[in-house]
Parts: sequence; structure tokens; C-alpha cells
Amino acid sequence: MTVQPTIEGFLAAARQALAGASPQQAMRALLDATVEALYARTGRWIEHDSDEMLLASSPDLTIYHIALSPRIHYPPHDHRVPAMIALYQGAETSFSYRRSGRALVRGKRHDYAAPYVAALP
Repeated sequence: MTVQPTIEGFLAAARQALAGASPQQAMRALLDATVEALYARTGRWIEHDSDEMLLASSPDLTIYHIALSPRIHYPPHDHRVPAMIALYQGAETSFSYRRSGRALVRGKRHDYAAPYVAALP
């Protein structure tokens, strides 16, 4: 039987992961387990009217639940911190960019499909 994670339990586990000796490894393990638990489920894990819902925000941790419609494009952006993207449904295509003077040049294309956790530097 697959246990479906609760939001409260997930947030508590995420905060606990930050307190450990290897927070990025612990967060990756948490996201891998959560994605696997949610993958077989139909529908959103969290229902909300907008595409994005902020679940946690602190100097050490920011968690968004994002449920995008197909073909939505975000402009190039820099997280400026390590980031992880966990897909439990659907797929995502993103691009890496590099600076060339004041311009951004599109680099590598990244295609992810659920279930998947992408770790970004």
C-alpha cells in the first residue's frame, strides 16, 4: 500500500532534512520518496486556483507547489541557490543559459518526465 504524503508531514520532513549533516542529500531523498508516492495518484497533490502556491518560505528553505498548464514559459532566471524540481505528474522542458556580455545565450535543453527529481546547482 502506498502512503500519500500530507503537506504538514512533508514540510516537517523538509525542515528536518535541513537540520541534518547533509541537507541536500536528505532533501533529495525526501523528494524522491514523495514523487514515488504521488506518481500513481491522479490529480494534483494540492488543490489551488493559481498555478503556484507558496508552501514554505524562510532564509533556508522555499517550497512552491507549481501546477502549470501545458506550454507555459517562464523567462530565464537564476535561482542563486541550489534548487530541486520534483515532478510527480506531467513533464517539463527547461533550458540552461550562459552569459555573453550583457546577453543570454541558450545552451542545453533539459527534458524531464514524471516521476523525476532534478537537482540544479
